[in-house]
Amino acid sequence: MRRIFAEYRGRASYRAIAAGLTRDEVPPPRNGRPRKSGEPGWSHVTIRHLLTVEQYVGRWIYNKSKWTKSRATGRRKNVTRPRSEWMTREDPTTRIIDDETWLGVQVLLRPRAPYRSSESNEAPAHRGRGGRPVRYPFSGLLICGVCGGPMDTDGGAAGRRYYCCKTFKEERCGNGLRVRESVVREHLTRSIVMRLRTSAVRDYVLTRVMTRIEQTRALADGERSARVERLRSNERALANLMRAVEDGDMSRTIRQRLKQLEDIVDDQRAELAEMQAVTSLPVDRGAIEQAVQRVLNVAAAMVDEAGTLRLALEQLLGGGRIRLVPDPLGATSYTAIGDLLPLAVTMPGAGAEAEYDGKPLRRSRR
Repeated sequence: MRRIFAEYRGRASYRAIAAGLTRDEVPPPRNGRPRKSGEPGWSHVTIRHLLTVEQYVGRWIYNKSKWTKSRATGRRKNVTRPRSEWMTREDPTTRIIDDETWLGVQVLLRPRAPYRSSESNEAPAHRGRGGRPVRYPFSGLLICGVCGGPMDTDGGAAGRRYYCCKTFKEERCGNGLRVRESVVREHLTRSIVMRLRTSAVRDYVLTRVMTRIEQTRALADGERSARVERLRSNERALANLMRAVEDGDMSRTIRQRLKQLEDIVDDQRAELAEMQAVTSLPVDRGAIEQAVQRVLNVAAAMVDEAGTLRLALEQLLGGGRIRLVPDPLGATSYTAIGDLLPLAVTMPGAGAEAEYDGKPLRRSRR
């Protein structure tokens, strides 16, 4: 498992990993049985699945699904529950993959437009829509602090691109301050990394995690009570059917209903036992604090790495945006303010640095 995770994090593709394992005669999970292609060995589909198994980091999830009965057919089917109802138990003794490797792989697993060259079988670094490389990781995440419009890139060559308010170019905003893209990337990246490693952010995340645990336990208590009531109702119905059978009623309908209720009661008892095992575990605040710190360290490392910067930003902001607010005193700099984590940092605008390569900067007046 460690080899699979390490190779994928090193940008190897599913097929390349599977081919290497087959070539080295590593036993596959299917015990060497032929795949759909008719050849024994590892499959790229198996590699893709193994990279998502959370038990490898000691995380066991319960209450992920439930059985429901179709009124039309009378058949039972397994339905996935909402993620908010899932119950998680951490067991460090079963961990074989460290947090940094796991999180790095999960970021790379996020669905993106497929892109591979014919010369190489390696998985590419993060790419944007249409398979194109992400050249400007903050594009689409910045908004104007004056009008709320998007901050668009403007300029010529890649090294001389600027962020400016799109609505200003359309003459619908008064914020004409431009800032070089490289300055935005340098200052914001450094600020995010520094703040992710502060105790204030750690305490903020820890508080949210503990609150979520309490909410989940409260929901679990209510769900368990409702399940107990349903189990008791089915047990009473099952007892009535058993008495009917003892009285000599062996009709086909009674036998079918008896078999269905027995299966339902067995499943409900097993689910309640799992819920009881998870909810009865004590909350180890010290272990949770250490886990939060490890996650923040990994996030900071991902932000600090060019290949995973954009993906890390999307996860940290959670759909939010970063507002660039011009300095009201002279309008020569921006202050970047994040919607979720406190990411405020002051950076020089176009007016603060008068020259680059001996050429003066001018604001766009279109």
